[in-house]
Amino acid sequence: MSKLKKARKRIQKAVRLSSDTLDLSGLKLTTADLRTLMLEIIQQLPDLAYLDLSNNRITELPAGIGQLQQLTNLNVSQNRLTRLPAEIGQLEELTELIASDNQITELPAEMINLKRLMTLALDNNSFENFNLPGSDNIAENFPDLVGLSINNKQLSAQEKYRIYNLFKKAKEHLYLDIEEDAEKTLSLDEGFVYDKVGAYGVLGANQDDDSVDLGKFGTSRKNSRRLASTGRLSLGSGFSLTTGSGNIPSL
Repeated sequence: MSKLKKARKRIQKAVRLSSDTLDLSGLKLTTADLRTLMLEIIQQLPDLAYLDLSNNRITELPAGIGQLQQLTNLNVSQNRLTRLPAEIGQLEELTELIASDNQITELPAEMINLKRLMTLALDNNSFENFNLPGSDNIAENFPDLVGLSINNKQLSAQEKYRIYNLFKKAKEHLYLDIEEDAEKTLSLDEGFVYDKVGAYGVLGANQDDDSVDLGKFGTSRKNSRRLASTGRLSLGSGFSLTTGSGNIPSL
């Protein structure tokens, strides 16, 4: 059975079941295939809420994606996208956008219209600098955002530091994941501290300060010792280290 026949079979099943979910993942669909299917999806599933296009060979989302205005969840991960279309901004009901494992370098200005967005995943793309339109006023433009994942190896330590400060200052309880390699050693000279068991943060103090309190980031005394002893935590010259419960003199 050809990939288009398989896709149409899934569309017809969703129609038959009056489903608001359509899974077209893993079919090796190309951009041309998706353009062919888009009109059928729009006409036959006007109330579609969940669309999974992951693990295909799509290089560009068709403009018609913007007509699926009831979408709340869109997964376009593991494709070959270099950008998201401006029409993505028409999906004003969208709460989750998963676009990891592509080749995206920048986001369209129309992203600012996604006021209900709660989760945005952009891991393993090609960002050298990360600019989310509307991030100058995150609390107002993305009031519901609770999760942002942008693990990209091209991002420098300085850019990660900027991203963390920008988003964490605006939304204190935001889950922010920007570390590409969990085994990478990050120096406090760069403004970072990483705890392998899950505590990761950017220092609230500036680089001229001579004291760092890991307790602010949930890093335990035990893990601080372990990180230092294994070389995964390096202190810049002149730094002292605490975990929120006093100094650790014997690191």
